[in-house]
Amino acid sequence: MEHFGRPILLSGWQQSAWYGVGFVAGMYGALVGGLGLFVYLAGVAAQQSVRARRVLVSISALALLAFGLFQLGWVMTNLRS
Repeated sequence: MEHFGRPILLSGWQQSAWYGVGFVAGMYGALVGGLGLFVYLAGVAAQQSVRARRVLVSISALALLAFGLFQLGWVMTNLRS
């Protein structure tokens, strides 16, 4: 199984070690930063009223449904190819 970041990392490393280190630092920075943002937003949402939380859950559920339907459509389109 091919890892998605390996070719980018190796290509950057061949140009300069700093490009490779920058790629890894950026990837982990985005991962840790994204998780930190998620924790912060979850904490803010927990302090909201019951109605506001219900609206936020509904929006999240609709977004997940839309993304799932998009993925199913993409798979069905690419299976025929």
